[in-house]
Amino acid sequence: MTRFAHGMTLTELMVVIAVLAISSVTITPAATHIIQQQLADRDISRIHMAIASARTRAILTQTSHTLCPLDSSKRCSSLWNGELTLFSDRERNRTLDDDDQVLQRIPAADDTVLRSYNRIAIAFSATGFAGGYNGSFGYCRTMPDGQYKSAAFILSRIGRLRPGIDANNNDRVELANGQDVSCR
Repeated sequence: MTRFAHGMTLTELMVVIAVLAISSVTITPAATHIIQQQLADRDISRIHMAIASARTRAILTQTSHTLCPLDSSKRCSSLWNGELTLFSDRERNRTLDDDDQVLQRIPAADDTVLRSYNRIAIAFSATGFAGGYNGSFGYCRTMPDGQYKSAAFILSRIGRLRPGIDANNNDRVELANGQDVSCR
């Protein structure tokens, strides 16, 4: 019997390689799912905190604050999968002007995520009211196994934020209108 480094025989080496190959095939999908789940949880938490922070900052500073995706001219757009920017919006014009302050940026979503909101901005007045910017924010990540991780944040006119729920138990959270968060 030929012994290799560390005293292993060829048969033992082949068994170790086979065990590693089988382990990598079975462990990799589970690990990928866990990683994607953690990414979704992180994204959902980050968005929730940004919305809550926008309202709190508006009240504390007595200045309107806006969270939205900005286009190339620094105006709010409806492309919610892009980078989201939270800023003080002194002119209340949903535009990042020179005298406005950027407070937070949330990176653009990757190809497995769909973010949506039924308005071009989430905006709060100095009193914390959302006014005409109330609506439902949807988040959906397609998991490696084809299932979804979804969340919704429902914003009332008075600025209260509540999570969406999965009332019909189909593993997709519903928006305020009762429809599932869009995942495609």
